Amino acid sequence: MIRAGLVALALASAAPAAAQSCAPAERVRATLAQQFGESLRFRGAAAAGVVEVWLSPAGGWTVLYIRDGTACLLAAGNAGVAIAPGVPL
Repeated sequence: MIRAGLVALALASAAPAAAQSCAPAERVRATLAQQFGESLRFRGAAAAGVVEVWLSPAGGWTVLYIRDGTACLLAAGNAGVAIAPGVPL
């Protein structure tokens, strides 16, 4: 949960008046890549926007909802693992 708090804090500091943890999408993406070592692993259309899943080699992960150039944090955590297609859960 500490990691989720750090991501939320990074987003909140970028947009302190936002009710959610939201900030400009390009700033959020840069933060995930540069500060957390995450890379985009999935993108899909959802509810007039886009959902992105980011994952770091160390297992940190972040799920964003992006609409109109604004990214909002949906969830973040640790111990994430990319699952190859066909691998039984």
